[in-house]
Amino acid sequence: MQNIAKYTKHLRTAVIYAAPFAALIALGAVLNMTNPLESGPLVILVVFMLLYILILSALSAALHLVGAVVRMVRPGRPFSLRRGYYMLTIIALAPVLLVALNTLGQLDALEIVLILILVGLGCFYVVRRTAK
Repeated sequence: MQNIAKYTKHLRTAVIYAAPFAALIALGAVLNMTNPLESGPLVILVVFMLLYILILSALSAALHLVGAVVRMVRPGRPFSLRRGYYMLTIIALAPVLLVALNTLGQLDALEIVLILILVGLGCFYVVRRTAK
């Protein structure tokens, strides 16, 4: 039973570090094989979803590295990354919204401020919901 838990932990770590590269390759393939003017809204949706997955997985890998460093510096204290992963799901949405608004030609200072307020409110909600 202990071998399965160890295998699962290593597999989870491998997926965390491999996911950004897989998302980058998939995004590059979609962007190279399609023309945005000729393809439909489904392809554009796939591009935005892959962009979100790329940003989220890269931030998750960075957070995992930070967690490993913290655990190495303070080995005796418990440390959980659950709240950080919740926050990353909201923070990763901001660049996607910025790219979407820029694509539409609607990216101004007001929209940037509104996106920052939206992300801030989402992070505040996560912090309040996950408070101990």
